Amino acid sequence: MSRCQTCNLPEGKFNVVLNDKGVCNYCEYFEQNRKYILNIHDREQLLARRLQKLKGKYEYDAVVGLSGGKDSTYVLCQMVKKHNLKVLAVTFDNGFLTEFARESIENTVSKLRVDHIYYKPDWNIHKKFYRAAVQKLGDPCIACAVAGYFLAIKGCCENEVPFFVHGRTPFQMYRNFFENSQDMFLALMKCNLLEHSFTAIAPVYRAINEYAKQSIGKITNSPQDAKEITDEFFVDSSKFTDQFVPEFLAYFLFEEYDEEYIKRYLADTLDWIKPGGDNLLGHYDCALHDAGAYLFRELNDVNVLEPDVAVMVRFGALNKETAEELIRLNEPTVTNTERSLDTLCALCEFNREDLKRTIVALRQARVGKKSEYGR
Repeated sequence: MSRCQTCNLPEGKFNVVLNDKGVCNYCEYFEQNRKYILNIHDREQLLARRLQKLKGKYEYDAVVGLSGGKDSTYVLCQMVKKHNLKVLAVTFDNGFLTEFARESIENTVSKLRVDHIYYKPDWNIHKKFYRAAVQKLGDPCIACAVAGYFLAIKGCCENEVPFFVHGRTPFQMYRNFFENSQDMFLALMKCNLLEHSFTAIAPVYRAINEYAKQSIGKITNSPQDAKEITDEFFVDSSKFTDQFVPEFLAYFLFEEYDEEYIKRYLADTLDWIKPGGDNLLGHYDCALHDAGAYLFRELNDVNVLEPDVAVMVRFGALNKETAEELIRLNEPTVTNTERSLDTLCALCEFNREDLKRTIVALRQARVGKKSEYGR
């Protein structure tokens, strides 16, 4: 397959189109917006103003999603230590947390002395979402990402917390950054980079809320399943008013992302211990990760990290040769993949033959069609 001369993304997948110089539309669009994207150093005061504007007006100043991974742990530290906020840490117990994640969470909460809860949704309902995401999209991780986001906003809305602060990296956030992208998170990021205003963000959040509900209706097996899922994870859009809308706030839009620095900081601050075999872009807080990576490769013929690594190349964090090596280093082992697939099948009540048939059917359906990154 032909690939972009700059970032190595494959032509014909994920809406990738190469120009006559062999450069993809993602790279072209990134270059057009480079100054805006990389203007990190002027944003620190924007974040401080946003947080201070509402500090002390509600029971908690912010909720931070704490998965047990390095990025969410670092963001929680910054909210507490740098911005001096009263924070509630919330862990979305999606059924796939690893022991490493739980140990990391308990250590972090103890050292920072913050309030913390595990939130576990109704598994019978969440399982339907996972099954639909696999059967219709081939990507179980969507059922975690989408459910987690909308549940975060629902919880903040119902409990009047103005911000849900998350630790998605720039390389994740700009994964679908190309002209006319339909990635709903890009609209949320635009709101983050304006001065805070409930009036300005309310219509954006209402529109995204309704769009996501309709999307769930398209992949579920019945209207009843769709209703159960949206009732479980979504707040009614009418709750987003000019007087109050909780904002999904991307911390790493306001601070340059440096993974190695984050690991050193956490080791010094929290005695945080890296997992065995750790390397850049390692993912150790979810037992489903390697199953998701396997399904991604089966359906797209590329490694699940290629989109993120391509963004790293555009940011100048890697060159193309180093990027290829990083992808190789993060290739899941057969043993870990099998273990992860066993976990997926056991909890979501698939058998391997069902999974194989699903992959074949999805591959056939994708022939001749454009696809986008799922998450």
